[in-house]
Order: sequence, then structure tokens, then C-alpha cells
Amino acid sequence: MALRTGPGSPGPGAAARLVVVGTACVLLAACSPPAPPQVPAPAPSTESAGPTTVEPTADPWADVSDFVPGLVTWDSALPEQSVEGDPVEISLGEGEDPVGSFRRTNVGLSFEASDLADERWEPGTSSLTPLIAALNQPSLRFGGNAVDRRVWWTSSDESAPDWAEFTIGPDDLDRIARFAEATDASVTLVLPLGHFDPERAADMAAHAERALGDRLVAVAFGNEPNGFHHQSQLDLALRDEGWDAEAWVGEAEDYGQAVHDRVPELAVDGPGAYDAPWWRAFGEAEIENKVALSQHWYPLWSCPDRSGETEERAEPEVENLTSQWLHERAETVFGQGKDTADNYDLPLWIEETGPTSCPGTNDSSRTHAQTLWTADFVMIGAAVGAQRMNHHSSLAACRGGAPMSMVCGMGAVPNESPRVIAQSNYLALLMLSQVGTGELVEISSSDPEVRAYAVAGEGYTDIVLVDTGEPGTDRAMDLSVDADRLHGISTLTAESLEATNEGRLRLLSEADAVPDSLPRGSVTLLRFSDE
Repeated sequence: MALRTGPGSPGPGAAARLVVVGTACVLLAACSPPAPPQVPAPAPSTESAGPTTVEPTADPWADVSDFVPGLVTWDSALPEQSVEGDPVEISLGEGEDPVGSFRRTNVGLSFEASDLADERWEPGTSSLTPLIAALNQPSLRFGGNAVDRRVWWTSSDESAPDWAEFTIGPDDLDRIARFAEATDASVTLVLPLGHFDPERAADMAAHAERALGDRLVAVAFGNEPNGFHHQSQLDLALRDEGWDAEAWVGEAEDYGQAVHDRVPELAVDGPGAYDAPWWRAFGEAEIENKVALSQHWYPLWSCPDRSGETEERAEPEVENLTSQWLHERAETVFGQGKDTADNYDLPLWIEETGPTSCPGTNDSSRTHAQTLWTADFVMIGAAVGAQRMNHHSSLAACRGGAPMSMVCGMGAVPNESPRVIAQSNYLALLMLSQVGTGELVEISSSDPEVRAYAVAGEGYTDIVLVDTGEPGTDRAMDLSVDADRLHGISTLTAESLEATNEGRLRLLSEADAVPDSLPRGSVTLLRFSDE
């Protein structure tokens, strides 16, 4: 594997030549590593923050070690791997020029609005607090199908209607505000639209703004309104067959006016939909304080047990999660969202996503392949220009709960146990929470199975390599480096793509702890100093 700086490489170290020869990385220009960056804690804002140099500290990681299976901080080398076949060339300063930046909010979680009623959001009462805090100023979003179908908001203790399964009130928003403060998270909130009631939604928005303050970056009107009447999911229907983007705009503008009357400065994102006509409808809608176009996408949408159109490449299978087709498809779909957002001078937010929209457990659930997909997906979104990305999750029980969730509860019912634990895909977010913020820069890989990304920070460059090959085969990456320039390394591995909740994450360590080998089927973070 050869890694070289070239034309367009960032930072004062651009003249240095980094070479990985036959998968051995050698630094030919020595210089001193930078001091570890300090960790500022800026208040979240509705403005799109530009690149900064925010770095994680090791403190939160110690707090989560009991709740994250596979989290390790060893200093010893990984087992040696057999190294065969042609080397892979990674060239910094070559390839396509990304348009995006890596922000803290590119690491985030989405939850059902019904989860707001869960008492485990109270800071310090469950392991949920350290799990979210360890993600280093993440994005949080509350919405999902529940917000329009099962959640009732009241600030005056009214009796809930028969259709409501969860009642949310000011105390719940106060609790999530304390949680956001304790974990240094920013929040977006979906207001219920399924049962049309603009004044009730405006009341919820007013209480949310009072509780969360600047940590509430935006509200949205309804979750996936394009699914309020969709032929493939009539069981979720909330409107009749005449429902379309134009009808939604009429209702959203009524909501926008009601919210603006109560909370004049509150920002709005939307449409929270997975169809382009609805994105354009939001862009053209007369709604005050629009701050972002929000896109949803679950790429493995073809469910074997559903009738209608199918696509073999989009079924929830391990081999599909790591396929080159899915990688390229993500670049295309996110690019379409970014182009639409640009047309309306709005940033792009991926407010809800996950590997598959198919219900229940399947062959891809909680696998290492899903972990690799998560890391690649986040970096694709950042490279395309998405400024927030939230992976849909749930506080439901681990046994029988949402199989794609980043976290799950150990109790059989909500609030039964304070113990919330991480799933395999959480390890990908924890790994990426170590990446410094900054502009993504040109980098290329000679092997499509090794996806390469580079983030230019202030005084360093972080390189993220996502190798989607089968672990234990013939392309382990033997690594030897000059520690004067390689400042740190982190690796995420497993024994196979099918391994379930068996990932091993080695957190960012100094260069003298570089492992002897890096197997295929891994995510690697290499931090190079520029001085």
C-alpha cells in the first residue's frame, strides 16, 4: 500500500512523502508531532458551524467501557496477518475533490419521539448518559413513525385520545434538555403532524425552545410525510390517496405560521422525506426560518417478505452491506439531496437513516458488516456535504427490540433496568468520534474494497480507511511507521463480516502503540502531524 502526498495536499507537511511499500508504511520526512489539541465546548447554534479542531478526550471512554462490548485500549500489537497479493495504493492529494467537511454532528443518533417519555434520559440515572457523551458533541434527533401515530403532546394534562400510546409533556422536554447539557449534544425535534393540530404543535415547540434553548437547533413538521399515504406501506397511512407534496406544503405552512407566532426565531428543517419531489416542495414552501433540507434514506429497502417491487442488491444481506454498488448508490442519493439543498441555499441534513427499513431481525443485523457500512456511510455523507447524520435507534429491550439500533436496554420493558448497552454499529460511531473536524480533501484508493477519506485539521491530517474485505484473507496491512510523523492510530476489527456484536475497537493511541498488522474487514484511523 503506497501513501504519498501530492498536488493539493493540505498543510505545511505537503512536501513530505509517505510511502506504504508492499503494505508497510514508511515515513521519509521526520518532524515533531503536535501537542494533543484541547477540547473546547462551543454552544450549539442554528448556524452551520464551519470546520474547527475539536478533539475528543479519553475521559468519556473510561466511562463507557462497561457498556460497550469490544472496547479495548491495549498497547500490545494485534496478531500478525498473512500478507499476500498486490499492494493497495492510497494517494493523498489525488482523486475526486470532496465538497464537505467533517463535523461533530456527522456523528449522531435518531430516536422515536415516544422515547422522550423514557426516564433513562435523566442524566446519571442510566448508562445512556456516558454512551452518548462519549460520542463527542453528537447530534440527537427525536421523531420516527411514533411522533405522528402514537405520541400525544399536552402541556395541560389533557386526557390522551384513544389512538395515543404515549403522552409527552413539558417534564419530558426538561429532562431531555438536562441530558443534552450533560452530554454536550445538539437536538432536533419533530412536531406531530399526523393528527393535524397546528396550535398543539406550536405549544410543543414553545416548550421545547424554553427547555433546550440554543441546544434545540431546529424543529420539523411531521416525520416522512411522503409515507402518510404510500402504496407500499398502507398500514402506516394517515391521509387518503389524494395526499401529495402539495397537500403537505399547505399543512406545513399552517404549522410554520403557528410556530412562528409562538416562537418567532425558532428554526425549521424539513421535509424529513425520502422522495425528491418532497425536498423541492419544502424548498419552495413559505415557511419562516428554514435552516436545512432534511433527507431520510434506508438503502437496503427491498424486504423479502413484502409484496411489490424488489431489488436483489438492496436486500438486507451481509454481502450487500459491503458492496461497491451500495457505496456508489449512497454517493448518488446523498448527492441528489445535496444538489437540491444547494438549489435553495440550504445545508443538507440526514436526519434519519439506517442500513435497512425492513422490520425485524435479518442476516445483516448486528453484524460486523453493518459496522463497516456505518463507518463508510458516515464518511460518504460528510464527503458529499451533509452536516448532520442521525442513525435511527431505540431504547427498546436488546432481546426482541429494534435489531438495527445503536443501543438497547437490558430490561424486558422500558425503564426496568438502568443498564443501556451499545451494539456493534455503535463502535463505528465511537471510532469516528475520534476524527478531528475539518475539510475533507482529495484521497484515492487503488482497490475499491478499501474506501479512503482524509480530513485536514489544523496541524494534522486524519486518514480513515474502511476495508470491506473478508477478515483473515490475503490483504492484511502490515504497518511500520516513523512515529515522528504518525501521531496516532485506532483500529476496529472482527473475525468475520458475519460476526455478531463481536467487533473490537482499539481507541486512538500514540504511535508507539502501533499494532503490527491490520486485518481486512476493518476501519483504521491514522493521524499524521503536519509539522
